[in-house]
Amino acid sequence: MGVILRASRDAVWGIGGERIAAWASERAMTDIPRGQEGDGRLAGTVSLDTCPRCGNQGDSDSYCSRCGSDLHVDLVLEGWTGDKRSRYTASKELSAKKPAGLSFSSLRQALSGEPGTVIGRRLTRSVARTAIAILSRHGGLVATRPVLPLPRKKLWVGMAAGAALLLIVLVVALKGGKTEEQPEQSQVEPPPAEEASGEPEKGEEPADIAEASASEEKPLAPMTTAQISMAVNDAIVTVTCEGKLGTAFFVERDRAVTNAHVACGKDEKVTVKFLDGRELMGEVTVWEPGPDLAVIDVLGASAKPIPVGDSTSLAVGDPVVLIGNPQGLASTVHEGKVSFLYRNLHGVPYLQVNGDVNSGNSGGPLLDVRGRVAGIISMRAGGARRIGFALPVEYLEPHLRSVMLTGDAGARWREIMDKVDREDASEVQASLSLYEKPTLISVSPVTSEKLLALVLQRWKTSPGTRHLVVDISTEGLVLCTTEGKVSDWNGVEDAIKKSRLRDPDSRHLRWIVERRIAQGLYLGTMVVEIDHCSKESTTKEAVMVVRGGGEPKEEVRFPTAELERCRKRRRLPGFHERGTGIRGVRRYRGPQ
Repeated sequence: MGVILRASRDAVWGIGGERIAAWASERAMTDIPRGQEGDGRLAGTVSLDTCPRCGNQGDSDSYCSRCGSDLHVDLVLEGWTGDKRSRYTASKELSAKKPAGLSFSSLRQALSGEPGTVIGRRLTRSVARTAIAILSRHGGLVATRPVLPLPRKKLWVGMAAGAALLLIVLVVALKGGKTEEQPEQSQVEPPPAEEASGEPEKGEEPADIAEASASEEKPLAPMTTAQISMAVNDAIVTVTCEGKLGTAFFVERDRAVTNAHVACGKDEKVTVKFLDGRELMGEVTVWEPGPDLAVIDVLGASAKPIPVGDSTSLAVGDPVVLIGNPQGLASTVHEGKVSFLYRNLHGVPYLQVNGDVNSGNSGGPLLDVRGRVAGIISMRAGGARRIGFALPVEYLEPHLRSVMLTGDAGARWREIMDKVDREDASEVQASLSLYEKPTLISVSPVTSEKLLALVLQRWKTSPGTRHLVVDISTEGLVLCTTEGKVSDWNGVEDAIKKSRLRDPDSRHLRWIVERRIAQGLYLGTMVVEIDHCSKESTTKEAVMVVRGGGEPKEEVRFPTAELERCRKRRRLPGFHERGTGIRGVRRYRGPQ
């Protein structure tokens, strides 16, 4: 690989028989110019692919199989071109590989040091190669050096210290006593110690990242609903904007998360009200209507953020806690359970939960039993009060430093998104294949003898006049036939875009427009006469379909009941027979 091994001014750590024995072989491996033995510098370079002593192609990571030389190396930081977040990301990615001698906490400490800081000692060459690849990708400038020998003129110091240490150990062993291991004093930097708590030193990283990483290294214990509520309530706020009311919660000290339909748009101002009565102004810095996600910057909030969890660790049946402001009732707590994982709705994999979801809950957190955010409450199923949907917390990853998708959790999430993308592409393809032929989608009475029929068809060019035959059948038996002419066609895509202006939060309309489902799709109208059809052929079980046309998603039933009311009134009030296009349909007010 051509990785250069360079010596530094650091002397060798460690004393005793093992290091003294290794000194002779290391001395033979390198040519130390006369007069420079004392400072530990090495002349020349050494490759990670060959033995520096005999040139043997390395068939071992630790010791040369030909001459027995030690092939371990030290990894040294020479500089960093990235920011603090890149150091954190590199530490997390490298520690996920579980390399011997490189823990997450020691890596974070070393990568925040000055040039010359030892990142890892006595690493095998395969570990060194992996570390170099990961650190370099995130902006690290690192070098490797061989495990250095003790200077020759200080050899007697090491021998004396080793003998003294051996004598102390023998005396203590004979007495049966115990000694506390003391750190070895040296002019060089000792090997990085493993931090018990995993918390960063002051100033090492932003507070939000430090808090997130500390919670990762010390898993939270399961809590009761009351404990979860007490732990997170101060981080949950009410958001109001242009008459809208919803919930938001802090995942960083000055950054809150909510739904896009709660916020009013990118760069807009919102009012954020805390449980303690404080009111601050926030600015929407992230606004993504597709997944329905928004991030609000609230300067001076200094809130205690809620730990971010992992939605991929949830299972169906797991208990969850929902907190929000339904109908403006602040900090309302509900219990629920996960009822389905990653329900694909318009290309977004939602967490489906059984729990009370009402207006005002939008933007609130979905919390697991450890009080961590697993999702963002986004909507409820139409007509069902106790079925709600939450956007997985992983959607925050591109926007927040406290959310990192690495390791097994990251792999699981990528697999989920790949599956959803395939399903969405398949659904789009199926939708585009509909209405290639004229398809009857609805009928309504104009008079007691005439029906207004709506027809959908996809056109590659401008639509033209069509003469269509409509069959009225029961159980596959055609009982009556009628026909009509379609000459008035209206573009569905334009109509949907206008509808979005009236209902900008409609996910279904957005999905249709973004996927171009309605491209080339036109809605036509025609009037058909049914006065020649017998009463037996126009029962409520009768089905109407265009002959040779497409199959509708739902059967179009003959409007028997509407016609009965029409015959009693002789004519439907409010319908102007002149102009039977879309405008005519809009003017139709239905039976009174």
